[in-house]
Amino acid sequence: MKKAVDTARLKIHDCNKHNSWSTLQIAEYLKVEGLNVPLITEIMVCKDDELQDVLPPVWNSEGDISTHIDTIMHLLFLGITQSIGMLLIKVFTTFNMYSFFHSHEDLELGTIRGLQLDWCKCWTFGSTKTPFGPWVSENCLAYARVFKHVYSSLDNVKDKKIRILSKKLVASFVATISRIMQDTVNEDLIVSLDRHIKLLLTFLCKLEVEINLKKGKENRKLKVQTTSNFSGLLNLTSYMRDYGPLRLYWEGGFKGEGLLKYIKPMVKQGSHKITFAEKTMKMYYKDRFLQNILDVDLNDNDDAKISVRYGKFRTYKNIEQIEESLAKKKAISVIILHDNTMHVSFYENKIHTIRELIAHDDDGVFIDSTYTTAISLGMTKMVCRSNLTKETYASMWGLAVPLKTGLNGIQQYYIITNTWKERCLDDDGEPLFDLPIVSDCSYTES
Repeated sequence: MKKAVDTARLKIHDCNKHNSWSTLQIAEYLKVEGLNVPLITEIMVCKDDELQDVLPPVWNSEGDISTHIDTIMHLLFLGITQSIGMLLIKVFTTFNMYSFFHSHEDLELGTIRGLQLDWCKCWTFGSTKTPFGPWVSENCLAYARVFKHVYSSLDNVKDKKIRILSKKLVASFVATISRIMQDTVNEDLIVSLDRHIKLLLTFLCKLEVEINLKKGKENRKLKVQTTSNFSGLLNLTSYMRDYGPLRLYWEGGFKGEGLLKYIKPMVKQGSHKITFAEKTMKMYYKDRFLQNILDVDLNDNDDAKISVRYGKFRTYKNIEQIEESLAKKKAISVIILHDNTMHVSFYENKIHTIRELIAHDDDGVFIDSTYTTAISLGMTKMVCRSNLTKETYASMWGLAVPLKTGLNGIQQYYIITNTWKERCLDDDGEPLFDLPIVSDCSYTES
């Protein structure tokens, strides 16, 4: 763009009438090069010594394009997560299943939302036409965590090939996201991520081709051809090698992409103003300075009058609430200890108590590449709640999410965690938590 501006300025002052451009020609040329109308107007009327003040400051930086990586939240969650969700909605619509899916899964998402977990802030669907309309970034992130649970209805798709491809797409999507969102990086993780990204794109293309054939629209372009987010996935492995964990670009200690949610409320004027960035950042840092002095987090203040209080895990009012959730096959908030045992938190005679949630691995099964098991309540322990919140006693926070009813009507659950890992079994049959994988890459029923 900067080169285009230089070219345009030369054409303005060219003494040779045959080589010079008219005002209209220059404006159209700069539009084609990607400049907006207000900037083009300022470029054309400014003097030569005023040009640097008109151009965006970043144009004069020494940085290379490779240092500007894709913003992870917008690429993965506001972008790809919603795009895949809309494609799977198209699958349900093709087989007249969407109304049931929308109403049923809306209740399921509402149940998880009711647990008030700060690492899984699910939200209910919007309208049938724009189901993700009312969602913000954290809702899309939570939606990605429970993707397998939300789309368990794909088992009822009648077309065998579309059913298999849809389920493989869901599994490869979860496996891909879980690797990108890790807080440490090594070469094994990067190689595994590369494999799952390519599986994701393969299943995505094959599923779209099948849906287009089903609808008689064989010539319709695929998402990988029209949506840059999907082709952008192929760059993530090189980003991770160069810059480390990509999730830091979202979290980043008030330096990453997550900073935007604090900045947006402070934007009172258009970003084309020359002093926009300076004024906005001054306002932000003044606000942060006051918060640091006061050292008060209103969301955790016991005296604050708020209607929703989010936490790492849900403490149920009594054991009956947990038993009811098990009976109704609802998602359950879980505390995972360092020995990989799972517990639920509740009050008994006004005393905080945890009770083991037993996984019956003898009845455990793999649904595609996801390990599931029946669960039941076990022994009770007395643990100080403050120890749990400080993670001196607990290892991870999790959700026991119903996936599918197994043989003899036994409900199967899979366990997801705030670290994006799932509960599975090692080669010796011992429980552990590891990243989800897509082990079977065929397109036939396993």
